[in-house]
Amino acid sequence: MASSTRKEREKQVRRQEILEAARAVIAAKGLSGATMEEIADKADYKPATLYLYFGSKDDLLASLYLSAMQFVVDEIEALAQQPEPDPLQKLKKLPDLLSRVYRFDPAVLMSLFYMQAGKGYSNIAADTLEQLNQLAQRGIRGLAGVFADGIARGRLEMLSPIVLADTVWSLFAGVVLWEESKRFFDPSKDHVESTLRAAMGLLFKGMTKDCAG
Repeated sequence: MASSTRKEREKQVRRQEILEAARAVIAAKGLSGATMEEIADKADYKPATLYLYFGSKDDLLASLYLSAMQFVVDEIEALAQQPEPDPLQKLKKLPDLLSRVYRFDPAVLMSLFYMQAGKGYSNIAADTLEQLNQLAQRGIRGLAGVFADGIARGRLEMLSPIVLADTVWSLFAGVVLWEESKRFFDPSKDHVESTLRAAMGLLFKGMTKDCAG
């Protein structure tokens, strides 16, 4: 039993090493440019070893998508569950939260946003898409809970929590895609997080009762 547990841990470690290598290669070469051979080289494994853990590049990408979305959900649900005397303090933490989400895996996050717009990677299996959809719904519900708490305590305008959550996520996606598109022409540009903070600040002023009007 101990031997079996140890082997399972070792398998999980190797799998995570491969995923980390894939993130690095994809960040440098993009989703379409990254190859399994390059990922194997980055992870210091033989290509055949990768195929023991991921049947194809599509399988590996699916794991990256799910990992990114799980990170999003974990961050949002952790924020929603934090006890906070003033619900506006949770809103003030959202820009930092979304910045962490962006830094976790920028290339894969951008691909997820393109996929949501119907322009993303097309070879993802239906069951993976369903899992991604379920995670996205959990994330939106978590965000909506933060807004619902603020509304219930009279700190936010009487707006639909789901609409507010969708608005925040749409704003996040738009800022990431727009700012990253600028880097195509000038790689030195890196304004995602500063633009995100400014945009979120304006949005929160509009929904906060103390600042409305």
